[in-house]
Amino acid sequence: MGLKWHDSRAIGEALYDAHPDVSPQSVRFTDMHRWICDLDEFDDDPAASNEKILEAILLVWLDEAE
Repeated sequence: MGLKWHDSRAIGEALYDAHPDVSPQSVRFTDMHRWICDLDEFDDDPAASNEKILEAILLVWLDEAE
């Protein structure tokens, strides 16, 4: 079973692993959305995300990057 938008912890960790040289503070939501949809393990409707979901994912990514 693939990652869904509600899997913010796992998605944030996957972004950290996929983009280790990127500072999460500098990422635009449009880029982050595309990167999430491009994750091999992501399996959800790209249109089902919203700002609140992306913020939750970003917070996990920031936590991983510290």
